[in-house]
Amino acid sequence: MAKEHEHEHEDSKNDDPKSRMPGGGSGGSGDAIYAIGIVGAATYFWQRADSNAGKGLAVLKGFVWPALLVYQVFSLLEDRSAAPPLPD
Repeated sequence: MAKEHEHEHEDSKNDDPKSRMPGGGSGGSGDAIYAIGIVGAATYFWQRADSNAGKGLAVLKGFVWPALLVYQVFSLLEDRSAAPPLPD
């Protein structure tokens, strides 16, 4: 009897509507888009690789491409902020 009551208590923890959604409410479509981005980025870098080491690096870059993108954007923004202001 105690086990049945314990099981009911566990089920009550998952009353969140998101937990009943496909994918568990963890952003299923966002995960799929990110996966497509990984494959696309890895393919892009793979085609430009000249050696086996370059192809291994292409796979790594496929996984970290969002970080590379953000780094480049912030670098560009930093360069623009260091530029002298435009004349009025």
